[in-house]
Amino acid sequence: TPPSVPGIDTKTLAGKLTGIQIITSENETAQKKLKNDVKSIMTKDKYELLMQMNEDDSKVNIYYLVDSQQSAVVMLIEDSDEVTVMVFSGKFTLEDVMKLTEE
Repeated sequence: TPPSVPGIDTKTLAGKLTGIQIITSENETAQKKLKNDVKSIMTKDKYELLMQMNEDDSKVNIYYLVDSQQSAVVMLIEDSDEVTVMVFSGKFTLEDVMKLTEE
């Protein structure tokens, strides 16, 4: 079962996932590097921004890339004291990705 994310219906992708990666850091230097690395990969691989949310003290950016071989949804979650990156990979369509934000 995919991890739950407030405001996001990750169950939509459950049967179509081939992998989930979660990276979390509370170290300030590592957080900066993690954010920069994610943003640089998003640009290089032409990921598109699906959604941006600000809730309380956290900022969430959700990016996606739909490809015939392997699709991915990347969530960059910035809290006041930690940064988390979640990568959901699998065989899903743009329609599946759009359903993530419907509640």
